[in-house]
Amino acid sequence: MTKNKTFLPIYNDLVFKNLFGVSKNIKNTTNMLEEFFGFPKGFLDGSKITNSVTLDRETVNKKSFELDVKLEDPYGNIYNLEIERTLDKEAEVKNSIYVMALFQGGLSKGVNYNKIKKVTQVEFVKSNLQHRGKDIISTYHISNDKDPSDKILEDLFSIHIVNIDQDKNKEYNNIKGFESWRRFIGSETPEELASISKGNEILERAMKESLRFMEQDYVQDFSREELLQESRLETAMEKGIEEGIKEGKIKGIIEGKHNIAKEMLNDKDLSLEKISLFTGLTVEELEKLKNEK
Repeated sequence: MTKNKTFLPIYNDLVFKNLFGVSKNIKNTTNMLEEFFGFPKGFLDGSKITNSVTLDRETVNKKSFELDVKLEDPYGNIYNLEIERTLDKEAEVKNSIYVMALFQGGLSKGVNYNKIKKVTQVEFVKSNLQHRGKDIISTYHISNDKDPSDKILEDLFSIHIVNIDQDKNKEYNNIKGFESWRRFIGSETPEELASISKGNEILERAMKESLRFMEQDYVQDFSREELLQESRLETAMEKGIEEGIKEGKIKGIIEGKHNIAKEMLNDKDLSLEKISLFTGLTVEELEKLKNEK
């Protein structure tokens, strides 16, 4: 890294989007997914990133892009890739609703149901607050409560959660396939990234691209702003909850959320959706508060 530049881990939203969600880097995406699902090499050749964007200075400064990654394979199946620093209830609700919407959008009116394509979501999670099991990778389907082996649409819909910060103390030598990608995404330093990538042509190329991208001034600025916003929102939420608890009443908690939301609405860079995510208030409630100001 160049002096005065901050190393941004691959699980940084923008770095992750550049590496896997930009068309020129699609080989990273297809290789990683082939390793993850055990597909033959080249199985996903011909895929396309359906929400690709050029992450240049103008696009990043205007924030005119989606941070998730959507890939459509040659057979019409959809893969949605998400990166989450923290998987809490709000993030899980957001991600689940989104992938369900993708699934629903796969069938147009009048089209036979046997034409619908598979939708798969892969979530890379740094801090998993929702599911504290020991598994590095957990797969979820719609299933019968009494008999989890009895699944609905098993061949068409699934969510996979990958814990990138689990079992990181093992040696990196001789790790192949997807495990290398998982550790690559979870790397905390340039040295760690280089150690994992060494000897792997695809990862070495991905590392060089990521280091080049993260050194751009506008990428550094965007990431600092994102971290500052997240810290400010988390602090505001903690303060609001504490005030609500002191009140000892549901009314106090609700009023605390409303006060926090009003403060957030003053920040023009925060979307209603993001404020909703952090406060738990609906977009409709936020619109009402906005009009009251």
